[in-house]
Amino acid sequence: MIECENAADLDEIVALLRSGQRTYDYQPAADLAELVDWADLSVAGSIDSAVREVSGDSSFMTLTVSDVEVLAGDGDITQFAAMALWASGQGPDPLINAVKFTGLRFVALLDQFPTAPGGYAPYVKGFVLECGDDKVPVRSLAELPPNAEDLSLSKLAELVRAVAAGPAPVEDTASSAVDGPLIRHPNRSDGEDWPAAEVRGVLQLEADCLYVFLDEINERYPVV
Repeated sequence: MIECENAADLDEIVALLRSGQRTYDYQPAADLAELVDWADLSVAGSIDSAVREVSGDSSFMTLTVSDVEVLAGDGDITQFAAMALWASGQGPDPLINAVKFTGLRFVALLDQFPTAPGGYAPYVKGFVLECGDDKVPVRSLAELPPNAEDLSLSKLAELVRAVAAGPAPVEDTASSAVDGPLIRHPNRSDGEDWPAAEVRGVLQLEADCLYVFLDEINERYPVV
């Protein structure tokens, strides 16, 4: 049993869960919205235990989870797994027997993986861990999701929900000029000078930051 109460506990758990992990050749998502779109199921909850086991022709680290909240997609899970092999000659496998956890929370963006225990596996940048009180900085199994470096786990879960829900409909009336964190203005008809510059791209709103994304150069810029 490992209690997740502080940064040292979380570092110990992350090192344990990284044992036997594969290296990956993968296509990174441009942003969190794309990663959520790729995922078949995005969830948050608690990790109760981890164990290494063989399923089919592959070896996996199987995670048993509880208090699961579906953030995006449709599914009901109690387990998911990441491919992980503990090779002979490396010494005793630290996950040969199940290790239990308390206070360990997670957000996972999962891909359907029929041969994995539970039928799902996390994307390379889609598995984030935190002790349960938001006071310890988040860690990831591999790398953090795009633009999630400064987010707590609860903020990341909130952002995944918002991205999955899509933008709220906007009424095109002057009376609804304030819509969320952005203020838009009706066309001026009084002849007064008004800013008139063209900016091309796709607007991306993440947390409280607005960006213009230019797909032809795969870069984005903050809007001021």
